[in-house]
Amino acid sequence: MQYPQRVSRRGFLRFAGMTGGVTLLAACVPAGMQTPAQAPASAAAPKLNLSDPKEVGKALEAEGAEVSISSWGWSGLAETHFIPKFAEHTKKLYGVAVKLNWVSGVFDKALAELPVAGKTIKDIGLDVVDKEEESFDAAMALNWYEPMDMDVYKPLLTNLTDVEEPYIFKGTEENGGVVYGAVYQGYEWLQAVLRKDKLDVSKFKDWTDLADPDLRGKMVDYPFNDQRGHYVFGGFVNELVNKGIVPGPLWSQPAWEGALKWWKDNSMEQQIHKWGDIGNDPTIRLMLQSGEVLAGCTWGVYTRELLGTDWNQRDDVLAPFYPKSGILVDRETMSAVRGAAHPVAARILINWMLSTEVNTAGWYKESPDAKEAVNHWNVTEAQFLVAYCGGVRAETRKLIPDWAKAYHPADPASLSLKVDWPWHNKNAEWISKSYEKIVLGK
Repeated sequence: MQYPQRVSRRGFLRFAGMTGGVTLLAACVPAGMQTPAQAPASAAAPKLNLSDPKEVGKALEAEGAEVSISSWGWSGLAETHFIPKFAEHTKKLYGVAVKLNWVSGVFDKALAELPVAGKTIKDIGLDVVDKEEESFDAAMALNWYEPMDMDVYKPLLTNLTDVEEPYIFKGTEENGGVVYGAVYQGYEWLQAVLRKDKLDVSKFKDWTDLADPDLRGKMVDYPFNDQRGHYVFGGFVNELVNKGIVPGPLWSQPAWEGALKWWKDNSMEQQIHKWGDIGNDPTIRLMLQSGEVLAGCTWGVYTRELLGTDWNQRDDVLAPFYPKSGILVDRETMSAVRGAAHPVAARILINWMLSTEVNTAGWYKESPDAKEAVNHWNVTEAQFLVAYCGGVRAETRKLIPDWAKAYHPADPASLSLKVDWPWHNKNAEWISKSYEKIVLGK
């Protein structure tokens, strides 16, 4: 069965449980561990002077002047903008136009099949992996990544130095490097969007406020047999743990059982107008537009898309909801492939993707005090909202267009809750069955 790119990427592989092998790998990594399961002795670092642009150019030519990344489709921006713009970028800086090979839809299959064949991700020609952080621990357990910031490559990673701490995944030191993963899209999370013309949105401060009587029969949410529904519900669990209403810690069965009891006791089932995907189902989107639905829980990217629709730009009836206790995230994370064929080009690509230029799809202010942002890439507002996800560097947040500031929280990192992926993979089926037992009485 085929799903649209964005839906498949965001949820359905998880929803199907990925594969037994992937789930097992992720479950084997202790919570919070971000180091290789079996780190090898550090290989000798190449002897290069990458602080000299001419030497960088020679290194790129020696590598073949190309680089391959596994990523998502970026709503077509990869083909129309990223590939030619990266060639321009490297030509300008180093005198060599590097060919960017953009590969989509291979990582999950590779994670399931390559270990069985005794191969790694480099064996299919990848130099950089860009994937949601849910896959990071499993790939680290397979020792697929190496530190991007080894001493020899540090001169190429100027943007990495001011990426904020919540967006950096560190591990075992090798050749002076410790950064194995860097988030470059500031957040991709589950939140909600509200009809501000029909609700007093000032009353909605945190997840449990969605129990408000004004939302009776007016909400859309992902169901509990869909792991995206678990991620929405995880926000409720976190808030209830923080308030001492249910026992902690967040990633424990007692916490989720207690929160499910709260869900039942507060008649949350009666809040639901329809279970489904408001981000992709046009019928449900029409319900929100007509006012039949007043709230929808969905990914941040879909919230921004809804805020940017023609009808909301005309009527101005939607408001984003950022629960103050936090929101579960599954953020785009880049890693350098261990032993890849193009390690220099890989670091240049990672640094470029951390730049303000890429994060804003070329639409940014030339300086923080500039009155207007310049649309260097000639993208639409919708394309900007797909690309820009809150910023992982303070500089980027200062340079976005003024009109875009209403679509994002001021400090996404302060709201981000990292999922304990091994715990969730192990307990996903238990969560669904517990919901049926506790809430539905089955």
